[in-house]
Amino acid sequence: MQAMDSLIEKIKSFEWCWHIEHDIRRYDYWDEKLQEIGKVIKIKKITRLITHFLFIGETIDLIRIPAFFEFDNEGTGFEMFYKDSHTGAKWYMKKKKLGGDNMPRCPKCGKEIDHLKDFSPVWQEYKMTIDENSDAHYEFVDDSLPIDSMNDEYQCPECEEVLFTYADDAIKFLRGETLTKGE
Repeated sequence: MQAMDSLIEKIKSFEWCWHIEHDIRRYDYWDEKLQEIGKVIKIKKITRLITHFLFIGETIDLIRIPAFFEFDNEGTGFEMFYKDSHTGAKWYMKKKKLGGDNMPRCPKCGKEIDHLKDFSPVWQEYKMTIDENSDAHYEFVDDSLPIDSMNDEYQCPECEEVLFTYADDAIKFLRGETLTKGE
């Protein structure tokens, strides 16, 4: 909780300075202020755009959205945790899953996995010809088209067992969400 309090204090300090001095300070001053926030979350990278600031940290990611911009966080994993009363900026946080109990484990082999292999059945068009030796030759003609009547197969990258046949189930599994019986 102490780290969260420290993070909020750094954000409040940044927002107050932004409110008072945003048009008179140089880029390096603001970069220094952003780095102070970044130290609290053990920053790996900061991306500064007019629509947002994105902080990539070791255990959490942050996004700062200015008052004039909207951010639809649905499905992103980001939750708003602070709105500044002076600038109107909104801060969102996403906690990262880090190995151990939070990392999904394959229910077949028990190994920790951070992704699944997705095999999609497709329809492909080829031109088939026979040469002078009566050997068949295939020439690819058109892009692959998905076969809607068949489900994808989502496999464990370790044991290659099929774990899911529906994307929603695979996504829930990788997010660490509990699947209910029948899903």
